[in-house]
Amino acid sequence: MMKGHTFSILDQSFSTLIGRLHSHAVFTVSRLIYLIGHVLVKYNVIETRELHCIWDFHAWLEPHVNQFGGFATGQFGDGMHEFLVRKDRDGVARILFRKSSQSSSWLPEGEGYPVFKSFPTGTPPLAKLKPDSAWERHQVMATVRRWLPHFTIARAVDVAAAHNEWEQRLWQLPVDLDVANLPDEQKL
Repeated sequence: MMKGHTFSILDQSFSTLIGRLHSHAVFTVSRLIYLIGHVLVKYNVIETRELHCIWDFHAWLEPHVNQFGGFATGQFGDGMHEFLVRKDRDGVARILFRKSSQSSSWLPEGEGYPVFKSFPTGTPPLAKLKPDSAWERHQVMATVRRWLPHFTIARAVDVAAAHNEWEQRLWQLPVDLDVANLPDEQKL
């Protein structure tokens, strides 16, 4: 997707999810994962799972993507605001632009600009994560511990379970979040 632009189905699903999150108390990551899956099932989400690391698609794709610039401008600018990417009859992904849904035609005329100049092979590398100092690991851990007793969880057994889950999660984080330190089962 072009930077700064949205996809309507994603917008709809996130709006539904945010609305549901505003009406439910979510005290743990496992509860959040469950709720996301439960809410998004109507958008054909089959599985919701926790990712301990992600692929660096940007680094993997960047050398292969044709760079486009100057098409999208600020919200009140005169640039293109709608983008259409589709495959042509030869299977080449092509992009077209237009100013708005009320515009009568897409630019450029014809099939559009090819998105890729070559195709990546293999698997993307795992993305590097922030060191502990960048996200203030110890302060985050202290804040979670400080707020846990104030959660309005109805049953004492649920309070203990939430506390145990957070302690387990906090201490299982690898030092400086180096993906190389993750157990193999948590790598993609």
